[in-house]
Amino acid sequence: MSYAKQAKEKLGLEVGISSEIGAMMGERLFIAYYTQLGGQIYDEKTKTLKFDLEKVKKTYEFMSNLYTSGVMKRMTYDTAESLFQNNQSPFHFNGVWVMAVYPTLEGLQFGVTNLPAIAGSKPYTWGDSHTWVIPKKPKDDPAKIAAAAKFIEWFAKNAAEWAKAGHLPVLKSVLNSEAFLRLPMRKDYAHVAEFVVPAPSVKGWLEVRTKMWEIGEAVILGKMKPDAAAKELVNFAKQVLED
Repeated sequence: MSYAKQAKEKLGLEVGISSEIGAMMGERLFIAYYTQLGGQIYDEKTKTLKFDLEKVKKTYEFMSNLYTSGVMKRMTYDTAESLFQNNQSPFHFNGVWVMAVYPTLEGLQFGVTNLPAIAGSKPYTWGDSHTWVIPKKPKDDPAKIAAAAKFIEWFAKNAAEWAKAGHLPVLKSVLNSEAFLRLPMRKDYAHVAEFVVPAPSVKGWLEVRTKMWEIGEAVILGKMKPDAAAKELVNFAKQVLED
């Protein structure tokens, strides 16, 4: 935060950190900071969503301060990327997918790393995945299922090719392979897998994450105070589970 403020002031820039105000802040940065505070999203005992009201409030206070302090400004995803790519933002929050593009941009000199431990001792961060699914049907052809499973296994073992899009392979053998590590800057962020907080596969998550985007945006725009935002999210999660 200190570096972001200094860079903004000394370089005469509009922002110290750029990022879009929707999913990137409302869900991804929210989950990172909230988890670093010690908050949980998923209750292993009840197999349901779980939010700590006080930690949610602190997370929204942090998010609000990023903007009221002037370090960040409200913007779309495209604007945030444009500022960073054109040397108008010293720091930028984004996902691994940008590594399919950023190393190819002429004149863009940058470094990449995981989100730091802002609120705790561990740099926990949001994570999600692309998943292969085989539908379960009574009359499925066993040979077709076996063929599909064989393809999925092949894909996982050859995921260094898929990783050119910036994503991390699911197999450690591929994550540590020369084919993956020789890709631009992968060594600088491959370790992030150790601190990923995956989106929970649980009833109501899609509705709740959409609500998180809306509430986060309202907090950033100054339309909702952190305490009211926290109550709104916690109550909405309870409502979704009860429906």
